[in-house]
Amino acid sequence: MTNPVLLIRANGNDADSNALSALGILTVSEAYLEIGPVQAMGPATRLLEALQTADWLIASSVNAIQFWGDIVGHAILASAVTEAAKRGMRFAAIGAASANALKKIGGSNIVVPEVSYSYSLAQSVINAHGHRAKGETYAKPIAVIPSGNLSVETLIHELADSGWSVRSEVVFTTAPVKETPKSVQRIANGEFSAVLLRAPSAAKVFSFFVGPTDLPVICGGETTANAARELGLNVVAVCHSPSPAIAAQTVYEYVKGPIRAEQI
Repeated sequence: MTNPVLLIRANGNDADSNALSALGILTVSEAYLEIGPVQAMGPATRLLEALQTADWLIASSVNAIQFWGDIVGHAILASAVTEAAKRGMRFAAIGAASANALKKIGGSNIVVPEVSYSYSLAQSVINAHGHRAKGETYAKPIAVIPSGNLSVETLIHELADSGWSVRSEVVFTTAPVKETPKSVQRIANGEFSAVLLRAPSAAKVFSFFVGPTDLPVICGGETTANAARELGLNVVAVCHSPSPAIAAQTVYEYVKGPIRAEQI
C-alpha cells in the first residue's frame, strides 16, 4: 500500500483530502501554519476607502477576501464592493476559489488567468484593462489588493512596473504553529509518500520545521514551486491548476503512475 500524502494547510485540507481519497490515496492532515486576521482596523479600513476610486479589485487568495470581511464586516464589505461595481470597478482573481469569494461580496465578470500564477494574473488584468493609444495620457489605473504578511509580491510588482497605482494592505497573518507538528518525526521515519504544498508560505514553514529532506514535494502552482526550490526542497511535480481535482490527479500520477480515464 502506498504511504499517505501529507497535507499541511491551516484550513481547506478537506477538499484536497476528499479528492485524493476518491482516487484511493490516503492522506494525513496536520496544520503547520496558523492564519488569522490582523488585529488593527487601519489596513482593512484603508482598503475599504480605496474602493471608492479603484479600477480593479484583485483577489490573490480566498483568505485575503475572507479575513478582510471578518475585520470590517462582511455586509459592509459587500455593500462597498457593490457600489464600486456600479461605478465601473472590475474584478480579477487568481483562481476559481478566489473568484467565488469575490462573487459572494458582489463581484462579477471576474478575470481569471488560464494558469494560476501571480505573473499570469497581473498580465491578464493589464490586458483586460487595455493599453493607452500612442501619445494618450490618463491617470494611472488603480488596483486594490488585500494580502497576507507572507504573500509573494509578484502581482504588485508587475502592476507597478506597468504604471499602475497599487493599494495593498495586509489583512491576515500567517505564522508557524507554536508546537512542532507530530508529523515531522513521521517524515523522518519515511512514513509519507509526498507532501502537497499550496503556497510559498507553506513551503517556508515546512522547511522551517522539517529542514533538509528528500520527501517528494508536490506544489499547487509554479510560484509555490519556485519558493520550494529556493529552499532546497525536493519538488517533483507542479499542479497546472489550484483545483483539488487537478491537485489530486497530479499527486496520483506521481505516486502511482498515469491516471486512467475511469478514475476521473
